[in-house]
Amino acid sequence: MFNNQNINVPILGVVENMAYFTPAELPNNKYYIFGKGGGQIVANELNVDLIGQLPIVEGIAVGGDSGVPVVMDDESPVTEEFMKMATTLKSKVEARNTEMAPTPIVQIDPNANCATD
Repeated sequence: MFNNQNINVPILGVVENMAYFTPAELPNNKYYIFGKGGGQIVANELNVDLIGQLPIVEGIAVGGDSGVPVVMDDESPVTEEFMKMATTLKSKVEARNTEMAPTPIVQIDPNANCATD
């Protein structure tokens, strides 16, 4: 979608959500229940970096429901990954803003044909 000539939003990278399952009691174990490497495949196809891979962990849902993000829990196995992704994304935004002109505001024509190729 972002590569569509009418949208043309630069893609800074790919974040693979639900990349693997990590149980709280075995935080070093990774179970690739949806397959392995899908985020890297997409990043390669788009010629961008894989920014990070987020596992499925109960703490993300619990934190979302309670209003306390999982990244606030130093014991969570995903805190380090979220922080690494934030640092990487910050660098990518800074580089994009230095190297490219601002992205034009997307104009939506309600009368345009919505069919895609």
